[in-house]
Amino acid sequence: VAVEIGGKHLAAGAYGAGFLSEQGLEVMDLGGTELFHAAVQHDAGMQRPRPLQVTPGANGHYRLYLGRDYVDFFVDR
Repeated sequence: VAVEIGGKHLAAGAYGAGFLSEQGLEVMDLGGTELFHAAVQHDAGMQRPRPLQVTPGANGHYRLYLGRDYVDFFVDR
């Protein structure tokens, strides 16, 4: 399904993504072309962070965590 990350629409498909220390989440197509960056936030109150996890929120919103850093996204229907 399509998602919206940091105000950017991302159609259904295969992508590469990674958390960068200064630029936030970088999303690329499979050819390595940079599509966009999204701001990353830090959740100091999270107990027992895992290396990579998705947690549900309200109204179709989710958080993609890498440790205690996360980016909000939602399903764009």
